[in-house]
Parts: sequence; structure tokens; C-alpha cells
Amino acid sequence: MDQADALRVGRSPDMDTTRGNIRKFVYGHYLANGIRQSIGILAPPFLVIGVFDEPIMGMAAAFGALCVSVMDQPGPLQHRLNGMLGCALLGTLAALLTGMATSWPVVLLLAILAQTFFFGLFSAFGRKGGMIGFACLLLMTLTMHATVTPAVAAWHALATLGGSLWYTFFSISVSRLARWRDERQALAVALFATADYIRAKAPFYDISQNLEQNYRQLVPKQSALAEQQQVARDMVLRILPRELDERTDPRRVQLGNIFVDMVDLQETMLATYTDYDVLRRALPESDLLLFAHDALLKLSAEVERIGMAVASGRPVRRSTNIKAELRAMEYEAVLLRKRDFPQQAPEAWIVIVQVLRRLRTAARLVARMQGHASGRMNLESLLRVDGGLAQFMSREAISLSRLTSNLTLTSPHLRYAVRLSLTVGAGLALAWLLDAGARWLNLDFGGHGYWIVLTILVIMKPGFALSGQRNRRRLAGTIVGCALTAGVMTVTQNPIALLCVMFVAAILNNSLNTLNYLLSAVFNTMLVLLSFHFLAPGSLMVVGERALDALIGSLLVWGFSYVLPYWENRSILNLARASVAANRRLLEVCRQPPVVESADKAPRQPEARNDILWRLARRNANASFANFADAYYRMMAEPKSKRIAAAYLNDLLVQNHMLAAQIGAASPLFHVVGPPAAQPAELVSVLDSMDAALKQSENVLSNSTAGPERPDGVPQTPEGLRPEVLTAVGKALEPLAAQSQAANDDPGAAVFEPAHLTHQLRQMMRTVQRIYEDTYAVQAPPESLPAFSAQRAEPVIIPQG
Repeated sequence: MDQADALRVGRSPDMDTTRGNIRKFVYGHYLANGIRQSIGILAPPFLVIGVFDEPIMGMAAAFGALCVSVMDQPGPLQHRLNGMLGCALLGTLAALLTGMATSWPVVLLLAILAQTFFFGLFSAFGRKGGMIGFACLLLMTLTMHATVTPAVAAWHALATLGGSLWYTFFSISVSRLARWRDERQALAVALFATADYIRAKAPFYDISQNLEQNYRQLVPKQSALAEQQQVARDMVLRILPRELDERTDPRRVQLGNIFVDMVDLQETMLATYTDYDVLRRALPESDLLLFAHDALLKLSAEVERIGMAVASGRPVRRSTNIKAELRAMEYEAVLLRKRDFPQQAPEAWIVIVQVLRRLRTAARLVARMQGHASGRMNLESLLRVDGGLAQFMSREAISLSRLTSNLTLTSPHLRYAVRLSLTVGAGLALAWLLDAGARWLNLDFGGHGYWIVLTILVIMKPGFALSGQRNRRRLAGTIVGCALTAGVMTVTQNPIALLCVMFVAAILNNSLNTLNYLLSAVFNTMLVLLSFHFLAPGSLMVVGERALDALIGSLLVWGFSYVLPYWENRSILNLARASVAANRRLLEVCRQPPVVESADKAPRQPEARNDILWRLARRNANASFANFADAYYRMMAEPKSKRIAAAYLNDLLVQNHMLAAQIGAASPLFHVVGPPAAQPAELVSVLDSMDAALKQSENVLSNSTAGPERPDGVPQTPEGLRPEVLTAVGKALEPLAAQSQAANDDPGAAVFEPAHLTHQLRQMMRTVQRIYEDTYAVQAPPESLPAFSAQRAEPVIIPQG
């Protein structure tokens, strides 16, 4: 999923969509990073060309800086430095090897294929490894454009190394000076993603909206939120002070507290999962749902304002709250109570109370975030800083074993390296054939094989769906970029003017790379065409040739995408199993609330969890769900013949989301119930049955071949998950309810009621049962799926391709 989708928002009462997106683009790290990268890349050619009149050496240095800039992404400074230094060394070796081989076509072909295969394998090291491999291949391609002697190749490699080291020094120096700004912007982008997620929850309370469509829009938002929160987590947790004293920078504590509240707000919104069908059936004409819908839109707008304030370093200029919506919901709840609604529809009433309580909690969190952003709160860290925080941070592990263990055709990384090498080899062969044909016809055409290779490297990715998506956008962007470049070169050939256009194109290319790939491809095409214009000035025919080369590269990528593909159906069951396992761990932690000693033995009230163990389990559950969701949507973009059990995997995805929400909603109630030793035996039995069912689901999903155990029908519901067991649980919890009394008649007051916990347990049992059934269904023979579906008590949500 593009991050452009993650940042596209709907209209809110006080923020226009286009204006809001432009402001987020300006205040987020995208524009700042684009400007920094562009200055670092173009400073060498400006200096070398303008002062020493050496365009070739200047562009070689620019290519080295361009290679390193690929690794200059938001994240911890040490990680960026390690990545850029590794990129500089490997990229220089690639440029030297390629330059040395340009005098001998056969040697050049072998060198290119060997490097393509080797650096293609770097995807085994994860996202950053893939970026290093791509950067080195990019530098290899930009070096092969001209035939040079070994001596000249050595000088070019030296200039490339100089440009790489210059960019590394420049970027790290600027980042150290602007460290505070980078941290603020990373947190701001995560706040924007949080606002998008809250806004995506609002349509669930609109009876005119389709629930299935709402889920299709919500799941990508949650995936984007998990990614942006991890970036902010890596930045913010590293700068939290270990101890608070008079020397502590209050800005560090401010960012840490805003981050903690943001994560808690996301959990609160996740835990407001309700049985929307129950609400819609029970309150089809009630204004209560409308007030909840408007409250969520207001909260999302307010979180965006906080993000703007954090990014700009200024206090929140104006704020809104949801007091009016909460009061209106309370009034509606009182009216419902007077009409005996709690007795007529007890399940719907419990849902209403929970929604009201969660919205109150969300309002308090947002108000506290406003206070932190405006500097009105006391200098007190909300998070205990110790060695346990290291578990939340991303780790970089590079080992040779990860490379050697993937030297098998069952590995997606080896398949990608082979596929990429074959495509590049075919592109070079076709380019040389075109060159030979042009010489035979005495045409001034050809010599642009590097552009075909460049197109292939940029478009082809390990995943089939992502390659197809990039193929279309890259081709369209290249054509538009060629047209714009032709227009610019028609208007002026002045070197200074063209360098200024290059600078603007570089800023927009680097800024939009993760936001809008199509526009980024347009400006990237302009940047590269103008760069090569300085190396080998030519006519406007070159622009047309570039467009033709891009078309050839695009067609080759499309054709070779079917060579040794690694379809998502090979790994999606493992990702589904990881998501189920993460939810099972979340349930396990939920059952073990931290022990809180009360001196006056006052009854405990439901309250949010703040312990490290819960936060870690929650983070892992969100990350596993995001990985599963991304894989599912990639699979749905592949040919239909390569999709497996799409309906049941979609249902499994939705049920995992629901289960995490239900566990989050039940977690505060366990503060009252207490640890396992204090829990009634009836409750322990239900929780043990859910744990066993989830464990069995993991075992089923881990069996990729399904073997002889593949079922022909719906498995029997485990005894412990039958709804009638909740009656005994409710009776066992009644003594706790007698100790917990509301301070007033407010339905939204924090109070423990057995019906609330048994309601959550009923939802969890139903969800666990569906997960249990879905895991068997994805392993069932295709011919048995119709009968399997017919036996289900509830329908499966059918996805749209």
C-alpha cells in the first residue's frame, strides 16, 4: 500500500482535504528530507561544473551521492550512518568494477549479471538490505552509460566515493543540527496516521455506510499506522531521559509523553470495536450513533492539529473538544434507560456504555496531548525508562548466514535475484540488438541500454503485485517526464537554468517518493534526463528514445514477472499464523494484570493498562496484523489462479482485528478481576478454552500442506466455547460487582459490572470460534469449501479483488 493512501483524508468540519494534505506534506519529514537529499546530491556537480568545469567528474560524484541518499530515510541517526557508509563502500566497488569492464562488452555483460544477482540477494536482509542492493545496482547502471579506460574508470570511482562520503558527512551533520526537528517530524507523521485511523472508524457509526467496505478501508489505515508508529518509536524512545533532573530537556519529555498518549489513544480506538450490527438493529433512528460518528471526526481533526503543532514546534493554536457530543450521548443514554432499553436490549446497552466510556478516555488522552504539545503539563515522564524499552526498538542484524541460507530455489529472495538477472540480461541483449540495427541502417539511434536496465531495476520488486503496480506508474511517469523535459529543453539550453530545474525536480522526486510514486517517477525522469544532458549533450530525439527504452523495460518486467515468481500464497499462511499467535499472547497478558496494592483496600475500578509487558504484546499484535494484511492485499492483486481461500483469509483477517479489539476492551476489567490466582474457576476455564482453540488454530496454519487432516466440514465447537458457560461466569463475578459502585447515575462512569465482562467474553468466544473455523477452511480441499461454508453459523465476508 502506498503511503499516499495512508495520508489521504476525508473532509472534516474544519479542515479541507487538499489544504490539509499540503500542510502535512510541508510540516512532515517528506519535504525537509527532500530538500536535504537534493542539496546533498546536487552540490558536487554545481561545485565541480561551476568551478572546475568538469561535468563528467561532477556527475560521477553526484551519482555517488545519489546512491547513498537512498539510505537516508527517517530513523535513528546511527542506523542511517551505518547504512550510508556501507552503501558508499559497496557502491564505489560496483562503480569501479562496472567502469573497468566497459571496454569489453562480454566482460561488461558478465559483470552486470553477477552484480545484479549478488545485490538482488540483499533483499534477504530485509527492507534496508534491499535498499542497499538497489542503490548499488543504481550506481552500476549509471556507470555503464559510457565506455572508458581502466584509468578513467578508477578516477570516476574515486569521484563516486568522494560524492558518497560528502553526502554522508553532509546528511549526518545536518541531521545532528536538526535532530530536534527530525524527531518532531517523525512523531508528527505518526500522529497524522493516527488521525487517519480514527477517521476511518467514524463510518462504522453511519448506518448508511456498508460495514464490509468500512473494514476494507480501515485495515490499510491500521497497517500504515503500525509502520509510522514504529518509526516514531525508534526515534522517540532513544531520546527519552533516563532520569529527570533540572538539566533534563523538557522537549524530550514532551515528545515522549505525546508518543505514549498517542499509542494509548490508538489502543482506545482499537478497543472501541463494537458489534455494529447489534447497534444498527437496536438503534436505527437514534441520534446516539450520529453523535459518536461526529465525535470521532472531531477527535481525528484535533489529533491532526496536534501533529501540526508538534511538527512546527508551536503550541496548538486552537482546539475543539467533544464535550457536546459526549453530553448528547449521555442524554440519549438516559432517555434509553427511562424506556427500559437496558432490559429490552441488554447486549446493545452494554455496547453503548462501552462506546461512551471509550470516547471519554479518548477525549482525556487528546486533551493531555494538547497540554503536552502546548507545554502546559508538568515535567513528568509518563513512561518508566529502563532496559525493557529496547524490546520496542527495531534492530539491524546483518549476518552472512542470512545470505547463504537463502541459496535455494524455495527462497523468494533467490528467485527474485535470478528473475532480476534474467530480465536485465534480456534488456541488455535487446539494447545491443537495437544498437546493431541502428548502425546497420545508419541511424543516430541507440546506445541507451543503461536506460532499459534502469527502468527494470526501478520497477521490478520481489513481489508480483508491487512490480505490476510500479510498472504502470513508472511507465506513465516516464512518458510525462520525457514530455516535460522536452518542453524545458525547447525553452532554454542555458546550463544554469537547467541546473535549477534539476534542483527543483530532485526536491520533488525525493519528497514524493514515498507519498506518490507516479509523480515521483515524473520528476525522477526529468532529473536523470537533465543529468545525462550534461554528460552527453544531444538533441531532443534523446528524450523520445528514453520513452521508448522505458516502454521496452516495462514490457520486459511484465513478461519476466512470471519467471520463478514467488506468489503470496506460499507465505501468507505463516503470516496468518503469526497474527493468531500474537493475539493469543495478547490474551495471555490480558489475563495477568499487574498487581496494584491498595492501602485502604478500596475496590479497584476498570482502568487502562500501562505496564511494559502489555504494551509490548499490543505492539507485536499490531505489527503481525499489519504484515498479514499487507500480504493479503498483495495476494488479491495477483492473478486469480494464484489466490487461495480468499474469502476465508479475508474473514480470518477481519476476525483477528476484532479479537485484538475485544481483548483490548476486556483488559481494563481484569484490573478488578485480578490475576489468575484470584480469578473464578469458571472464568479460568473459559479463558483456557480460548487459548487452546487459538493454539490449535496455530497448529493448523503451520501445516502448509494440510496432509491427511484436511477437513471436509466445520469442526465441532470446543466445549469451553459454548455460550451457556457464561451464565456460571457471571454468577461467579457478582461479588466483585457488589464492591464496585458508580459514583453517580452516569452510564459512562468507570464501574465493574459482570455483564460487561461476560459480553466481551461472548464476543471473544464467537471470534475465536470463527478464527478456529477459518483456519480449517483455508486448509480444506477446494471442492469441500461450498459445503463447509453452508454449515457455518455466520456468513463469511467476501472480499472484492
